[in-house]
Amino acid sequence: MSRHHRQEYDPPSKFIGRVTSVSRRASLDWAWSGIRLMTFYRRDLPHLQRDAKRHFVTFVTRNRRTLPEWARDIVLDSIRHDDRFRYELDAAVVMPDHAHLILTPGIDKLRHRVIPLFEIMQAIKGASARKINQRLECHGAIWQEESFDHVLRSAEDNYAKVMYVLENPIRRGLVSDWREYKWLWHRPFPNPYEPPRANVAPDAFVRAAERSEAFRVSSTRDEKQ
Repeated sequence: MSRHHRQEYDPPSKFIGRVTSVSRRASLDWAWSGIRLMTFYRRDLPHLQRDAKRHFVTFVTRNRRTLPEWARDIVLDSIRHDDRFRYELDAAVVMPDHAHLILTPGIDKLRHRVIPLFEIMQAIKGASARKINQRLECHGAIWQEESFDHVLRSAEDNYAKVMYVLENPIRRGLVSDWREYKWLWHRPFPNPYEPPRANVAPDAFVRAAERSEAFRVSSTRDEKQ
């Protein structure tokens, strides 16, 4: 069996029309006819992709290598490059040795499918790694092969999810205000004159973030062995 083992599921036809109710995703021009709604794939970790849903994604540098500031510029540019084309990005932060994203996979109209999350991540990590290696005039892996991803429930407060990502530099002691951190981006809030509400992330999102942290710690431990 190949390392990339994928299974795709076609939903019963009676469910096809219901998913078009995601109003904010209308800009992606969902063409549901013939498009699969859920994909399961496995590498070293199992991954579940639900289409028309936001995904919280974490990816980590190889051997927890610290990215210099110019490299973080490259990573953030790579993350934003395909926004509105291959996915819709809600928020992103590039930390010294990892990055967090909230995004919704887009539609590949030529192939009549939702773009797989692992392809999106391969593109982001591949493009950023090439540019970083070119700058360093060397070769080698920049990122760990695996990424941690979690499907976010539609009931979860989007402000809480986005703010959890944006406030990551504060929790790491890098800045006192997330607006001071250079390597982050978020989709404009609905009312630019009204700051986002102070939120505590919902329990499900906190658990997802904790699993993300556990993934980063365990991956570091595995690489040291």
